Amino acid sequence: MNLQKNSVELLFHLAAGELTEEQLKDYKYLNLLELKELAAQMPISSEAYVALRQRLFTLIAHHLVGLHRKIVVGIMGVESSVWIGDELYHLLDRSETFVPYVFSLRARTQPKEELANQKAYEAFNQNIRQKGMRLVENFDSEAQREYTWDELPVHPDICIWLLPWMFLFQGDLRVWNFPLTTLHTLIPYGYPCTSDTEHTFDATYYNQQLHNLAWLIFLECKASRPLAARYCFSGDANCRYTGYPKMDAFFVPEAGEKAPWDELLKENGTPQAKKIIYSPHHSMRKEDMLTFSTFEANGRWMLELAKKYQKETVWVFKPHPQLGIKAIRYGVFRDQQEWEAYLAEWEALPNATVQLSGPYHRLFQESDAIINDSASFMVEYLFVNKPMLELRRPEQAFDEFGQMVLEMLYQVDGKDTAGIERFLRDVVLDGKDTKREERAAFFAEHLDYYHELGHTAAENVYGTLYAQLLIDGGVQP
Repeated sequence: MNLQKNSVELLFHLAAGELTEEQLKDYKYLNLLELKELAAQMPISSEAYVALRQRLFTLIAHHLVGLHRKIVVGIMGVESSVWIGDELYHLLDRSETFVPYVFSLRARTQPKEELANQKAYEAFNQNIRQKGMRLVENFDSEAQREYTWDELPVHPDICIWLLPWMFLFQGDLRVWNFPLTTLHTLIPYGYPCTSDTEHTFDATYYNQQLHNLAWLIFLECKASRPLAARYCFSGDANCRYTGYPKMDAFFVPEAGEKAPWDELLKENGTPQAKKIIYSPHHSMRKEDMLTFSTFEANGRWMLELAKKYQKETVWVFKPHPQLGIKAIRYGVFRDQQEWEAYLAEWEALPNATVQLSGPYHRLFQESDAIINDSASFMVEYLFVNKPMLELRRPEQAFDEFGQMVLEMLYQVDGKDTAGIERFLRDVVLDGKDTKREERAAFFAEHLDYYHELGHTAAENVYGTLYAQLLIDGGVQP
């Protein structure tokens, strides 16, 4: 491969131990990425790259500690569904060491999806403003372009990414465009449980650019570490098990979060009705990397099921935020108007409503069951120990952890409407939940980070961030 001249210089300086803090600003993460790509193509071990990377991170940390000001931490947000909860921001804000900002990034996908992407961007910004958090927008909505690095009012010293997928973004805030005066961390989105039929997804997911450029990766569960060690070029040296901050509200509820159940029960006039969530995923075709959604086969029928059991049940339709975009892309709906008409059908039912975004902890906690094919919800719903029906299709595949999770769930083919209705009658309405104790034991062994580690995940992330910065920066914590 043809390396940029300054990438070669960076390699020589790092290998000789001669890189100085003053020189950091002269290089970008693109240069480090090129060194990683070079190492991947040569008969040298990944450990050599990791050693050079750690040497660089130690220098950057020492530089940040020596700034003698509060260190700017940028939480890199995309849309409300990816938000990890407020506690980490507030921990950083109360710190004497850090000052947090939320950097909002505008997703860029297909041209016909720009309107939906813009709406998600604006809704996320509004949500952050309402929380009273410091917000830095990365997109000029009027000019429809990303701001340049020099146009941003503040630059992060440490980034906490909530998604690893740089292909969603454009502009200077993609990780390889950052100067080597910053450090990058990642809180992975969701839980590791899915794969594809060729089992290439894990190799792709755990070996993206950010994984190999990150200073720290905060793992949501212990099952992620062996996957990172196996599939990431740089291994698991930068991984720390902290738990998933998005799940903290199941242990320490956040004030003000609401669920629609009481209002639904009152409106429907059925105070004893069972409360059911229907949560279809967006991945309908192989080009989505995963193929999990069964919505095309059962989305219309589920409406009829809710109507049929109006007196016995109330429903929340909670699709993946990308479902509408994908359903239009693949012709399930002709356009945005038809998708919105479908949502309106749910809203028109006296025993149903729609939740497209926002927190869902109380929604889960106060529900009685979920009918689902969304990947991460397979794991997240285990936090409330309620019965889940996982809708299957032949193209679905799972990693080792996902296979274990599946054993905790009821399962039917997504086209098996009789099987779906049987779950509703037998497990939900008649209460024959034979998997309850098994789910509780699995949760305690594999997912209960709060009691295992003694703190919320946000506290663990904050503590790890602070301690590692001092260690790498040459300060005794």
